Amino acid sequence: MRRGPPPPVLRVLGPVLLVPTVVMVGSGIGLVVLGPIQPFLLEYVFSALA
Repeated sequence: MRRGPPPPVLRVLGPVLLVPTVVMVGSGIGLVVLGPIQPFLLEYVFSALA
């Protein structure tokens, strides 16, 4: 088994996948806690991430 740091592709891919995951989880928790403040809030969140 190879030891040491992961390949450069995986080192870059980690943060790239982590940021949208945190945004999606955070927006979901925010919607559960606050409820939809505006009628088109869900469309706004998903269009911003698309």
